[in-house]
Amino acid sequence: MELGELLYNKSEYIETASGNKVSRQSVLCGSQNIVLNGKCCILSFTYWGPCLY
Repeated sequence: MELGELLYNKSEYIETASGNKVSRQSVLCGSQNIVLNGKCCILSFTYWGPCLY
């Protein structure tokens, strides 16, 4: 399944050396345990972290 083209404001995202795009408004907790293999896009207001119930 092919996804459509994603348009974004380049000033709101950080592009890594491997081509990942991470929003400046996202929250990544435990980032030493997160592996992105390239061409991933983490959108605005996304929270990645441990599940604490």
